[in-house]
Amino acid sequence: MAATANARTSVYGNNQAINSATNAQTVASGATWGANGISSEAFTINAAAGSAAITVTANETAQSVATKVNQQTSVTGVTADARADAQLSFGATGAYTLQLRSDNSTAEAITFNLTDSSNTPSGLAAAIS
Repeated sequence: MAATANARTSVYGNNQAINSATNAQTVASGATWGANGISSEAFTINAAAGSAAITVTANETAQSVATKVNQQTSVTGVTADARADAQLSFGATGAYTLQLRSDNSTAEAITFNLTDSSNTPSGLAAAIS
């Protein structure tokens, strides 16, 4: 994505690759932890400073891939950053529990109840806080 700030001579090459897709999934209670849909893959970074091959393993995290890219910065001049975003949609009122987990071994549970008056983003925010 190019922006006016990217056109300054001090930041040539400051580009972003953003992937946004609708990938709605229903996750059953007790679903297996650790599967994220990433397949094993190899790609090459070709930049003005040089090239480097990166290999990604199945279910590797975005943070891990960014680390691999950053380990080649001295060769390619390319840096990477990882961020995870989620958009939740609830099709019905009722009680919900979200279990959040990252590198921690124990999931953190957030439990809330959606009623007709609280199934909006602001209602969800109020229920969580």
